[in-house]
Amino acid sequence: MILRALPSLVLLTLAGCVFAPKTTPDTGGGLPDGDADADADSDSDSDADSDTDTDTDSDSDSDSDTDSDTDSDTDTDSDADADTAIGLLWYSGDAHTHNGTFLRGDFGFTLTDLSMNPICTDESAWSGTGDPAPACAQCDWAFNLTLSGGTAVGPACASIGLTGGEWADFVASWGFAATYDYDYNGNLYTFDSVLMYYSSSDGWFPLAYNYGGYGYNTGDASDFEFMRYYQAVYY
Repeated sequence: MILRALPSLVLLTLAGCVFAPKTTPDTGGGLPDGDADADADSDSDSDADSDTDTDTDSDSDSDSDTDSDTDSDTDTDSDADADTAIGLLWYSGDAHTHNGTFLRGDFGFTLTDLSMNPICTDESAWSGTGDPAPACAQCDWAFNLTLSGGTAVGPACASIGLTGGEWADFVASWGFAATYDYDYNGNLYTFDSVLMYYSSSDGWFPLAYNYGGYGYNTGDASDFEFMRYYQAVYY
């Protein structure tokens, strides 16, 4: 089950995953002879003849002990492993405004495969609450918005527990900044095409943004689409 959560600000890193195959060693093999002589048979004589008779026994043992142990172990893994692939779960959505008025938008989750093809979209609709948003100095716009409804569409939604409406009734303050200067331990980073989120503990901070070669946000203050990596999941 995917729980809705919005993180405190951190510079994004994509977690790597290492998979190790299941193996079962085969330790089968034949058993050695236990007698004292040097031949390959399993008799118990020591072939140390001390008699002086003239028998014709030359102790050329012609027995043919042929150990034919043929291990036919067929280790078969019958585990019905249900997890078949790994996907990337993102915060995602869009926002549309005109002359300082919020028109419409969506926010929620998108699951993609490792080639960034969407395989589940679970978003709810944004609408204005009518309350003023906290002041955002670097924002082009900022609104208090509530989420309602929601549908989960795509072949992988059920396998990760998304059924639609996970974000319904979530109320928060959101903003957009064409550029945002973020001070991280005295180092200044300039993000662009930024979705801003207001937290009572952290104030305004960039939730989804482009920086250097990283980022999937497109558009401007009027028509804006965004994605921010959340976590890797099996589906």
